Amino acid sequence: MSDRQIFIDKELSEKRKLELFGDTMLSLIDKADNIQKPELYGRIFKLHIFGECTYSDAIRICTMIEKTFYDDLRYLLNFVNGRQIEDFIAGELYKNGFLDYGGIDGGTFGGGLTSKGGLMYNINKYGMLVAKAINS
Repeated sequence: MSDRQIFIDKELSEKRKLELFGDTMLSLIDKADNIQKPELYGRIFKLHIFGECTYSDAIRICTMIEKTFYDDLRYLLNFVNGRQIEDFIAGELYKNGFLDYGGIDGGTFGGGLTSKGGLMYNINKYGMLVAKAINS
């Protein structure tokens, strides 16, 4: 049996589940502020179909994507845990659930950009799944 058929049998076999899935996807597509977001939703569900996340996680991630500026999501592709140069983008990704709080970098004495310090962030499972979906 194909992965697609397993997904249909497991997640969409009941009329109510099918309606809820359809309503959720139509709502997300309708709210998309970028033409690349619906394609990304599909890639997230592909990860679910291949067992890399749960159905609930796929819906959650798509809802998180809907609330995030698309170009900010691309920041996840080369994300390195710790203090971020693009701290505003990191803050937005944290606010929308793709990053976790990693502590505070107190900076160093002496001034200059490298001594600035600031909040540190770590990519979480949702951020990793979105980065993987963007790359696929």
